[in-house]
Amino acid sequence: MSIPEIDIAGFLGNDPIATRRIYDQVNEALREVGFFTVVGHGIDQQITSTLSKTAKTFFDLPDADKQRCSNPRGSISRGYVGVGQENLGRTHNGAALVDIKEQLAFGRFDVPATPYYQQAFAATAFEPNILPDRPPGFADNIRLYYQCMENLSRSLLQIFAGALNVERDFFAEFFDKHTSVMRIINYPDQSGMRVDAAQTRSGAHTDYGALTILLAEKALGGLQVKLRNGGWVDVEPQPGAFIINIGDLMAMWTNDQWVSNIHRVSNPPAAPGQSTRRLSVAYFAHANYDALIRCIPTCLSVSEGARHVPVLAGEHRASKVKMSQQVA
Repeated sequence: MSIPEIDIAGFLGNDPIATRRIYDQVNEALREVGFFTVVGHGIDQQITSTLSKTAKTFFDLPDADKQRCSNPRGSISRGYVGVGQENLGRTHNGAALVDIKEQLAFGRFDVPATPYYQQAFAATAFEPNILPDRPPGFADNIRLYYQCMENLSRSLLQIFAGALNVERDFFAEFFDKHTSVMRIINYPDQSGMRVDAAQTRSGAHTDYGALTILLAEKALGGLQVKLRNGGWVDVEPQPGAFIINIGDLMAMWTNDQWVSNIHRVSNPPAAPGQSTRRLSVAYFAHANYDALIRCIPTCLSVSEGARHVPVLAGEHRASKVKMSQQVA
């Protein structure tokens, strides 16, 4: 099985016939595997390539320089997070080893100075960003890319609404105070590195939020999605495409009609003389902290009620993040 590719240019161009086709394609992909790749998204490849280039320059800095961007509160949602500080597999099976990756994490750049954003939960949901001052222009690249992801996620949520036969802006009220996080992830070259046989670059897990937009370069050791038969399929998007998958909240909204699927980032095979480094940029679209997630009426049937108890988006995410920081 391969991960389907969907061109959303017709939706962005307000073509009604193409839009209906896109709804059907998205619905099928998310019911079957929970993943698809997207093209025709309108984001200039110069923006993605510039971010990737400057990010690699940052991760090539001495460790002391990178640590200057570490979060003094110990949060993995803002600033630099070193190798061994996250364990995504623990959120799924509770026994995985630490991930072999380092990352920079960012949240919203436009947090209003209003009472909602100053409540107790704001300390984690809307904590300040820690922007690197090297290399030159990197901080501006990060801001621009985050804004592009905000716009793309808004369009994807509208497509999701159409695929679920609810009004186009059904999800808007749940994301008007969104807590989305972007992570620039460096999977280092593993040449000469001691790696446990059970360890991976990123442990098998499901994502916590509504949807994820992933930019992944073509390199050894990449994203794999679990199939119904227990096997794994590699996700290999064409240049310029983004990988899209849904997370736990969208599965709850759809009563598990759409699959929040298990995925991992595998270790590369031995490649003498060839670098196995890999860079990815993930944007996790998280709903408002106090958004109550319950089954969408169109996903209920006469024979089956809601499978999940309603949950606050922020509480679900916080519990998963806490588990992921319980490193082995």
